[in-house]
Amino acid sequence: MGSPSKEEQWRLQTEIRQIDPKDRLHICFEDTNLAWLRNEKELVVKQVNRGMKGWQIAESLRRPYKEVAVLILELSLAGKLSPPEPTKENGSGFKFGVINLKEEQ
Repeated sequence: MGSPSKEEQWRLQTEIRQIDPKDRLHICFEDTNLAWLRNEKELVVKQVNRGMKGWQIAESLRRPYKEVAVLILELSLAGKLSPPEPTKENGSGFKFGVINLKEEQ
């Protein structure tokens, strides 16, 4: 009798979660719309590359800041953003409210 397959391990873990009420499943951003139209995504890329702050982008799109922040994070990790040159106003050149993606890379 070998070790259980990955599917069997997953089934067992799922059963344990269902049995133990203290171990509730947490789904991040469950109440958030993370779907983006292509033209919205392209606009966010342009706005970021022009140096707009995340909260300004959120206001321009009339979407919650956290939705925009998640998209900016995804675009940044995928290498699809070109940070503006650092200036006195923007510090390191890539600031979005409290998130500084350039320093996180």
